[in-house]
Formats: sequence, structure tokens, C-alpha cells
Amino acid sequence: MYPKDYTMKVAEAVEVTSSQSFTITVEDPCETTELDDFTINDVLISLQGEVDIRPLPLSVADSASKNYGNKDGTTFCGKRIYTIDQLISYSEFLTVNEAAGQMEFQSSQTNAVGQYTVQIST
Repeated sequence: MYPKDYTMKVAEAVEVTSSQSFTITVEDPCETTELDDFTINDVLISLQGEVDIRPLPLSVADSASKNYGNKDGTTFCGKRIYTIDQLISYSEFLTVNEAAGQMEFQSSQTNAVGQYTVQIST
């Protein structure tokens, strides 16, 4: 009987690599946030009348601010900027005063007489 050969054979090293791909999407939740419902009552303006002042809906909550940051509903997306969506000029009787947080209605122009639907966006 021959003696057993206990010689260790070293295998050749084989480099193994692996990779995986994935996509990262960065979104701004403030671009798609939804505002809670708010109401601005109708306004009746008399020519040469007093200024009618209405508050802007400054404390209206939005969905992004409810879910991110301190979750207070209003501050995550920053200060609201208000615009009047218009097909005609409302400057004859409507001013948005953001610094004071209000809308101011007044007119002395007879060509402003009529009824208008105003849409306000933030």
C-alpha cells in the first residue's frame, strides 16, 4: 500500500464582481402640495365708497407641511405668494397687499362697474 498524499492543492483565485443598478428620484413635495379648502366671501364695492379689506388666507394648511418638517400644516413650504388668476385687469378695484396679509377692494372708476369672478392661487 502506498502512503496517502496529503499535499494541499491551492486553487487559483477567481475575482468575483457583482453590481446592481437603482434609480434615485428627488421630489419637492411643495410642488404638488394641496391646500385645505378656504373661503373668501363675496365682495360688494360701491363707487367712491370706503375701502373693503379682507384677510388673505394666510393660515390655510397644506398637505406637505402636514407631513414634513414640524408638521404644523403651514411652514414647511415657506411663505405663501398670492396671485390673482386673471383674464381681465382687476387693478381698477382689487389690490393684494401681501405685507399686510390682506386684499383691498375700492374703486372710483365707472368702467369697473360689473360682476367679476376672481380666482386666487398660492
